Amino acid sequence: MESPAVFRAELPDDELDVLSRERNELARHLDENFGLVLEVRAEGILAYDPSGALTDLEFPGSGSAKQAALLLLDELATAIQPSGESTVLVDGVLLPGAFAPWPQVDTVLAGLAARYHAAWKNVYSESLGTLRADVIGLLTALSLARALDDGLVIYPFAARYQPQMRTPLTDALQEIPG
Repeated sequence: MESPAVFRAELPDDELDVLSRERNELARHLDENFGLVLEVRAEGILAYDPSGALTDLEFPGSGSAKQAALLLLDELATAIQPSGESTVLVDGVLLPGAFAPWPQVDTVLAGLAARYHAAWKNVYSESLGTLRADVIGLLTALSLARALDDGLVIYPFAARYQPQMRTPLTDALQEIPG
C-alpha cells in the first residue's frame, strides 16, 4: 500500500507551492479518476477511498487487530489530549503528532485485551507482544502512527477515525426504516 498521507513538513518548497496552487485540480483529478477524496489539513494531506474499492487495507473494519487499533487510538487520544500545535521529532523532522511512551501504550492494550478477551483472537489475551505488533503494524501501514524506540507517535490523521460501539439495540435501530 502506498502512503495515503503526506505532511507539509516533509515536502520541499517547490512541491508545497504546487500543492498550494493546484490543490483543487489535484482533488478533482483524484476524485474523477480514482474516486479518492483529498482531505487537506493544516499538517498535510490525506487521500482516502470512501468506497474501499482501491484500498488493500480496510480500516476501520472487522477483525481483532483493527478493533484494537481503533480503540487504542481513541484511548490514547483521550489520555494524551493532543492539540493542533502538538509536534514530535521523527527522524530529525518536526512533525505534527502526539507521543505515547511504550509503557502507556502497553497499559492501554492490556486493558483492552482484558476487556475484549472473549471477542478477540485468543493469542491477543495470551501475548501482549503479539497484540502490540499487529496493532502497531496496522497503524503504521495506514500512516496513522509511527513506532519509535521509546514510544508511539500518533499522527493527526488518526483523528478522522472514531470507534462506534455496536450493541443489539443500535443494530436494531439502524434496521428500522426512517
